[in-house]
Amino acid sequence: MKKTISLVLVLALGLTAKVANADFTFGTPDEIGTQAHGTLVAWGLNNHGQCNVPRGNDFVAISGGHWHSLALRVDGSLVSWGSISEAPLGNDFVAIASGSGHNLALKADGSLTAWGGTAYGKTDVPEGNDFVAIAARTEHNLALRADGSIVAWGLNNAGQCDVPEGNDFVAISAGHGHSVAQKADGSLVSWGQLTEVPPGNDFVAISAGPMHNLALRADGSLASGGGKSEWHECNVPVGNDFVQIATGSWHCLALRADGSVVAWGRNLYGECDVPTKRNFVAIAGAEGFHSIAIFATQPDWRGFYFNDFEGIVGDEWSSSKTDETPAGARGFLGQFGDENVMLTLRDLPAHTEVTVSFELFILRSWDGNNQTHGPDVWQLKVDEGPTLLHTTFANVPPDIKDFNQAYPGDYPGGDYLPYTGAAEIKTLGYTEIPSPAPDSVYRLSYTFAHAENILKLDFSGQGLQGIKDESWGLDNVKVMISTSVDFNGDGIVDCTDICMMIAHWNTDDPLYDIAPVPFGDGIVDVQDLIVLVEHLFEGIPPVEPEEVNVDEEDAGSQVELEQGQILVVTLKSNPTTGYRWEQVESQDSILEQMGEAEFKPSDTGEPPLVGAGGWEIFRFKAVNAGQMILQLLYHRPWEEGVEPFETFSLWVVVN
Repeated sequence: MKKTISLVLVLALGLTAKVANADFTFGTPDEIGTQAHGTLVAWGLNNHGQCNVPRGNDFVAISGGHWHSLALRVDGSLVSWGSISEAPLGNDFVAIASGSGHNLALKADGSLTAWGGTAYGKTDVPEGNDFVAIAARTEHNLALRADGSIVAWGLNNAGQCDVPEGNDFVAISAGHGHSVAQKADGSLVSWGQLTEVPPGNDFVAISAGPMHNLALRADGSLASGGGKSEWHECNVPVGNDFVQIATGSWHCLALRADGSVVAWGRNLYGECDVPTKRNFVAIAGAEGFHSIAIFATQPDWRGFYFNDFEGIVGDEWSSSKTDETPAGARGFLGQFGDENVMLTLRDLPAHTEVTVSFELFILRSWDGNNQTHGPDVWQLKVDEGPTLLHTTFANVPPDIKDFNQAYPGDYPGGDYLPYTGAAEIKTLGYTEIPSPAPDSVYRLSYTFAHAENILKLDFSGQGLQGIKDESWGLDNVKVMISTSVDFNGDGIVDCTDICMMIAHWNTDDPLYDIAPVPFGDGIVDVQDLIVLVEHLFEGIPPVEPEEVNVDEEDAGSQVELEQGQILVVTLKSNPTTGYRWEQVESQDSILEQMGEAEFKPSDTGEPPLVGAGGWEIFRFKAVNAGQMILQLLYHRPWEEGVEPFETFSLWVVVN
């Protein structure tokens, strides 16, 4: 799975394009949609908004120009921002690349399109529909045909467009005044202003910088050629766990197998200051002074949540640690010892019930209820909710006394032979010392009442003796919800809910796309209306909207709300001074203040201290979708023409 993801993403970046010998076929947008995707992050120079990434967690590829950035969504559509904010319409794009002031894209039918600056004919794309990969940099472009030949166009002042003959090329990349390509035998060739390449024929990826070539070897190590600048861009980091590379303007990025990113070279504007995340799936070094990356996140609720941990773990998990079983090479989340692992799922549709199912791997010498060596406890708890399982497990021969386990009962209380209820015994290959040190797999499923839009599941081991002696893991985690059809949460399914659904007709809004149950098919249509009518006039317990709380420390930030949610603003105040907070009137009608502000004194004595300050608490309800600046002034209302003592502003987005 990881190899497939790397191929699709790297091709789309235009940094490395690889043809799988003569049998290569590029993925369609539908096929791209099955790969890992996530959320954008950018860092470095932001003078034209090139680091103001668009919202969403459906991005599969990225590219950066001088003062702009470009991204490809999972549905095959494009979005561009910064100095170039336009992008062609359509959802049939499969790869992207950026020059200084232009963009290049490859369509699913193998044809090319380009837009932006037109100097040197760089947007005059060649005809044909047999292209499989693209690259761009500064003022020229490259494209790789299915037959392994290369075509180049744009500025050719240093011979960067004088492509070598042959049809054995499998990868391409463009520098400032040079170009580089990888041959089918794994060797590299460079032409134009720079002809130096690292020696060898074991390369699997390439990326051309302004005056150097960065390459990835089959063993996961890095190599570089050229680059005699003061920025030392050729001083590649040591290691053989790299899986993807990218170059910017005199700076370089490399993605490790664990999802972390390392950067080196010029760092004038923070372009090498990588965010502290460990779940990146794609990287791009922009030609200007910024960098872009995609990090894995929880996908939208279009179908139930599922993870088999064969790929990169998203940030819905508190730990991204994965392992493979000695027997069968089954990927799983773990191994874990005496610790907690949290699964957090956000932005759930309206629902009343949750079902979670998973495989629990009990590894090595668990001692069950034994009071000398244990008890070895495992627990699953809903954060701020019920404990679903609190029990012990034993991986010892059943004929050994005093090592019974509590499962399938609870601990304390349960008293069963080891392996009771296990779906698999000794199938994972954990046979090392201490003996007998086997393994067992339990397939568990729990259903519980739940109505919040955030779900947190806390998995934990307790009292274990060390990961080499007693450990555990998770596999095939699935979460399903029972969809609520009481859209406005008033306790009854009625005509108001029908009108709300009709207002979202032919959209893909997950709140109203409820059929087929539980997650719909991507469009609000007659199937959803039929399910709604089946529940007409049923009484449903009202769902209280979750409150979002902000205070002075959140001033100037952005907050996102769903319609119906309550925004609580708490600000320090002292009414004895005559000052009070007041909202600045706005033409926007997305927030509605709920009554007068409440004053909460800081002194709670009886009677309260005279002259003591406290907090003014405002409550706003999100009533309509849109965006606005919520502004409150701290002033004396009777003092006209006097600047307020303090101002509080908040950018509010209501979905």
